[in-house]
Amino acid sequence: MINNIHTLREKNPPNFVKDYKYYEWYLDESDLCYDFGTGDCEFTIIFEGRSELTNMDKLILSQLLGKVVELDSEVASKIKPYEDYEFELSYITIGASVLFSYCGVNVNSTWESEFTIEDGENCTFRRVF
Repeated sequence: MINNIHTLREKNPPNFVKDYKYYEWYLDESDLCYDFGTGDCEFTIIFEGRSELTNMDKLILSQLLGKVVELDSEVASKIKPYEDYEFELSYITIGASVLFSYCGVNVNSTWESEFTIEDGENCTFRRVF
């Protein structure tokens, strides 16, 4: 745990890239969603306003899945510590940027951390402070 954030790294995460199965996407209203992980290492990816993945979406997704554990730890290490409350990654929303949304473990609260997407041959994700 870093700054009272339960990180994916501490939960012995599966290989998200290896475990990904294209056919398990589902629509939730107007968003395309996918549930990743098992046990206590779970989160949902949401592509806002999509009904199917474009080639660019697939590139962003593959790059993001390879870096999600690292980005989650980066968020946890750079936020102000929560003394009385614990949080964990609940979902990642991909639209014009990437939002990591954290939900309270022992409190009914959420907050987000935003990353810009810099695409090209490879995508990079830069945290917005």
